Amino acid sequence: MSATYEIKPVTDNRISLAPESEVAEILQNVQTIISTVRGSVPLDREFGIDGRIIDMPIHQAQAHLSNDIFQQIKRYEPRAKISDISFTATQNGALIPKVMVTVLDYLIYLMLSFLTQIKNTFNRRYLIFTQQ
Repeated sequence: MSATYEIKPVTDNRISLAPESEVAEILQNVQTIISTVRGSVPLDREFGIDGRIIDMPIHQAQAHLSNDIFQQIKRYEPRAKISDISFTATQNGALIPKVMVTVLDYLIYLMLSFLTQIKNTFNRRYLIFTQQ
């Protein structure tokens, strides 16, 4: 069984090193991803959201930020699946994303990962077969 949760970026840097559940861990990971500016993590400069959107027009920034959030969560927290991204704008011009994610059950996650690996293996073999 899976559930959907709303996640917004945080301004404080409190991270639980022992979340009370796997769901809490996944939600914390997603929140960390959308709250981190790319380039600010020393050992993984690709982690986080692109900070260059700050100078973009609002509609372009929303499109760029939506794509970036999808890509980062897919890469760094595949146990969470995004169902919706919406934005609110503050009076001082800040664009705040609200991400709705569905946390997959562990067995469903494993099954989807396995099926993706099979699909990728099949695609590679088919590509090699068709090139010969």
